[in-house]
Amino acid sequence: MVSGVGVSVFGTWLTTLTLLLSLSAHGPFAVALVLAAELVPVAFGAPVVGLLVDRLPNRKLLIGAQLVQAGAVAALIPALGNVPLSVLIAFCYGFGTAVTKPAANALLPRITGEGNETRGYAAWGTASTIGMLLGSALGGVLITEAGPTVALLVDVATLVFQAVLLMFVRAERDPRLSPQRRARGAAAAGLRHLRADTVLVAVASGGAVVLLASVLVNVVQVFYATDVLLAGGVVLGVMTACWGAGKLVANRIAARLTGERALLRMLGAGGVLLGVALIVAGVLPHVVVACLMWAVAGAASGFQSLSIQALTALRSPDELRGRVFAAVSAVMTTSNLLGTVAGAGVVAVLGPKWTLVCGGVLALVAAVLTHRVATRRTARVD
Repeated sequence: MVSGVGVSVFGTWLTTLTLLLSLSAHGPFAVALVLAAELVPVAFGAPVVGLLVDRLPNRKLLIGAQLVQAGAVAALIPALGNVPLSVLIAFCYGFGTAVTKPAANALLPRITGEGNETRGYAAWGTASTIGMLLGSALGGVLITEAGPTVALLVDVATLVFQAVLLMFVRAERDPRLSPQRRARGAAAAGLRHLRADTVLVAVASGGAVVLLASVLVNVVQVFYATDVLLAGGVVLGVMTACWGAGKLVANRIAARLTGERALLRMLGAGGVLLGVALIVAGVLPHVVVACLMWAVAGAASGFQSLSIQALTALRSPDELRGRVFAAVSAVMTTSNLLGTVAGAGVVAVLGPKWTLVCGGVLALVAAVLTHRVATRRTARVD
């Protein structure tokens, strides 16, 4: 499953780059519209998607979602350059993404065994990061040399490959076999569980704010590299690679951590590290400093995402796990969507350097508050 994730993420980056290049002539609004279209089903489909994950066998659901995504990418080939069709297809692709995230998160503890979730999520994060690095590094070359159609066909092949690999996974989470499956059967049960668990509320809301700071980095980094560092695409590529390298290191460290308190400490440390890295990069604009801080920020981002995944699994009953993961995913995706939409305006008003500084302060404050609230609530329960 983990190796298939890396291959699938590689293909996803090929499609993303192909879309960006094909729609760039239509202006930034068209690009933002297509990128946002994929996020909408994830952000607003949580109750229905979570109910599916808690009603149907998760491995089979994952296979179906991968095949739906493969079909959407195949349909994109004749629609390249057509903005309305690209938006519609991206929206359909987003339904597959909305299913794969909570289904994979809920299934992974069955594969690793309860208590080993962090190690499984770390392996998943490592494969995803490697796929992202390879996709971003080789995608442009493949699209330029072989053409966008070939790049999209490669993504179709990676999605089918992942679906085939899942057929050989023996572990399954089948909610139909659970005697508790009808205990709390409403579609909104995951959202209610999330609201009722004050630790999860703190983790999800604080994580969403820190993610917002990370999304600002995605928007500002090209302007920071070109306008502030006076560098070009090579430096921007190196900075992106440093971010990915930092995430790989974080995955190796996080895989050794177990227990709720350790995960909460890692969550807090991730937010603090991200905040400090962004502030330093904004105050001391230099290529070497930027690359180092991007590596630290990448590691911090890895700590954050792994902590949220593992804590959600630990604090969710199995019969609700799919719906809770879908609810948390909706919170994170909404933050991503808001950051993507607002990022350009923030950069225009504050400039690249002060956007990084403000994003760093935001991440620092959110991390400290989240850690204090979550650890206090945990201590009361203990």
